Amino acid sequence: MHNLATVLEYQGRYVEAEGIYRQALRPKQKVLGHEHSDTLHGKYKLAGALLDQGRYAEAEAMYRQTLQLTEKMLG
Repeated sequence: MHNLATVLEYQGRYVEAEGIYRQALRPKQKVLGHEHSDTLHGKYKLAGALLDQGRYAEAEAMYRQTLQLTEKMLG
């Protein structure tokens, strides 16, 4: 799913990519938890799709959240 979303994003199909990224993120959060590196990478990619759509405030919030959790995980 993640790779499909990436291809859609490269094609400029940002809304579709966002939907796929969100779909891929749900089970990661549920199974791996919010602080797992795979989950954090998924949030990073989702933030990029938001950024591509010009949804800067949402993208910034997601990037900040991802950074905060990454710092917590890595110290």
